[in-house]
Amino acid sequence: MAEIYLARQHGMVGFSRLVVIKCILPHLAEEPQFVRMFLEEARIAALISHPNVVQIFDVGEFEGHYFIAMEYINGPPVATVVRKLRAKRAAIPWEVAAEIVAQACDGLHAAHELKDYAGELLQLVHRDVSPHNLMIGEGGLVKLVDFGIAKAQISTVQTRTGAIKGKYPYMSPEQCRGEPLDRRTDLFSLGAVFFELVSGRRLFQRQNDLMTLKAITEEPIPFAREVQPDVPEEVSALIHRCLERDPGARFPSAAAMGAVVRKVVSVLGAEPGPAVVARYLEQHHADLLLTRSEALKRAGELPVEGDRVPMMGGLGSRSGTAEGERGSASPSRARPTAATRKVPRRRVALIVGGAAVVLGAGAAGLIYRLRRGPALEGPPLLFGLPPSFPAEVTQREMRPFLDYLGRRVGRPVELRVVKSYHALREELVVGRLHLANMPPLQFVLAQHARPDLKVLVSNLYEGSGSYQALLITRDDAKIATAAELRGKHFCYVDRESTSGYLLPRLYLRKHGLDPDRAFASVRFSGDHIAVMKEVISGRCDAGAIYSGAMNVAYQHGVASSRLRLLTAVGQLPYDLICASPTLGAPLLRALERALRELDPKRDLGREVVGDTFRISGFTAPRVADFDGVREAARAEGLLK
Repeated sequence: MAEIYLARQHGMVGFSRLVVIKCILPHLAEEPQFVRMFLEEARIAALISHPNVVQIFDVGEFEGHYFIAMEYINGPPVATVVRKLRAKRAAIPWEVAAEIVAQACDGLHAAHELKDYAGELLQLVHRDVSPHNLMIGEGGLVKLVDFGIAKAQISTVQTRTGAIKGKYPYMSPEQCRGEPLDRRTDLFSLGAVFFELVSGRRLFQRQNDLMTLKAITEEPIPFAREVQPDVPEEVSALIHRCLERDPGARFPSAAAMGAVVRKVVSVLGAEPGPAVVARYLEQHHADLLLTRSEALKRAGELPVEGDRVPMMGGLGSRSGTAEGERGSASPSRARPTAATRKVPRRRVALIVGGAAVVLGAGAAGLIYRLRRGPALEGPPLLFGLPPSFPAEVTQREMRPFLDYLGRRVGRPVELRVVKSYHALREELVVGRLHLANMPPLQFVLAQHARPDLKVLVSNLYEGSGSYQALLITRDDAKIATAAELRGKHFCYVDRESTSGYLLPRLYLRKHGLDPDRAFASVRFSGDHIAVMKEVISGRCDAGAIYSGAMNVAYQHGVASSRLRLLTAVGQLPYDLICASPTLGAPLLRALERALRELDPKRDLGREVVGDTFRISGFTAPRVADFDGVREAARAEGLLK
């Protein structure tokens, strides 16, 4: 529904602060219903004054762009922390999770108790309580954000009877059924969040939306302690009460729920207060804080030149993120574009009360729109991808991205899913491919063969620039260590796959196993999905994949619950997009700019490039990050 920008507001006597500008997406600004919903959010949220609810400063319209100005929260969404932990199969300590939930209860109670000027309850229901709408600010203060689909008695936007709004995995049963809602529906959603925080897994997420709704409304709901034994019995029972399907069996209010949460924390002797959250972030997620701090520092160095407002990219996030819900409000890199626009200072004041630098979740600024690219002319550019996933999946998911790239550079772009990793490298080196998405090993080998290879960008996977190589086995396999793989049947992806072959072999050698002699048999399955299927089927006892494959397994009919992580064997930089040196300099510059300025939501109408690939954007390449891959390649005799 909207996108988020960071702005710097200046006032008299040196006053300056960061604020957030939330703008309705341009194509939705033409829809009266979306505009009414957007303004309704501001109208409702602006009435709430509470430290655990984001503060609204202003709302308005500027040259047809509707905006809300609100406080900037200098910290990550809870979803970002949870997603990072889920990749490691870890969870937030229960006492930290309890403090996050207790503060969320305070914010929710303030919203639920909101009254109009006559003192009448507005009967506000948030309807979208999820880890994505809880942010952790400075000092460990938790803020409830995004009232985009909240419902109040004063609402001027009428919800169609039976309409379902919210993120499916966090809905209450009555929400799934399109029934009338009250404040207790938000408590069920917060209970699902609490379960996820302490267990490290989504409670109701299933392979598709229908199965997710069925899980919420029909399937037995486990106690958190059954999933994570470290959760105290009292906390597990508290969470289960929130998740009662009968609203009458839940807590009657967010205040009552918060009071019980704090009482349990006290009884169990844990430390209360926001400081426990702040300390946890500093000790265990300093990388998230550092990334944001560095991006803010770069943003603070950007000039404001008289009445010119430079349009920038970076530090952005998306609002109204839907599940898959891998959207993140973590800052990304700040990067200038060629676009600036002369705006009278008095008109900028309508947005943030003074001269501002607007930093967007893409290359376009608040009032700058990308122009359509030139007509597509000339022979197609051939873009190569390795066979990491089934070819039909790759073709389908990459098509919108390639169309975007073609529009930006004025040339049609065609996808080639090559038959092997080796073929990808060879065809780029000899010029039969113009562009290629190069996994780490293939990049190292290609650059060794052709030093003048043009490196355009590094991929970001859901905002991350790296991933892990994993060894997996079946959930019921009697294999606990790498040493126990001796004599087993093993699956690799491809002989030139970095995560599916190279790093696992290096790991095995370091742990006393000769990968050429240790196994009873070895299979090359061709792609990561096939490896998981063969392990589940029993054709292989264990296999090697990359971490992202586990995250999207259910989309490919793979029951990842049947798999168990044996060990992580190494961290890898994400793939690079490289270009053949045969392309001319102007075209190379156009391609690099188009890639760096890609905003999937704005340009493709979705949060990421492909549900399987989950590319959230691109960043400047760091070739030095591949030194470890070079070392592994030399150990395998692939580099001299």
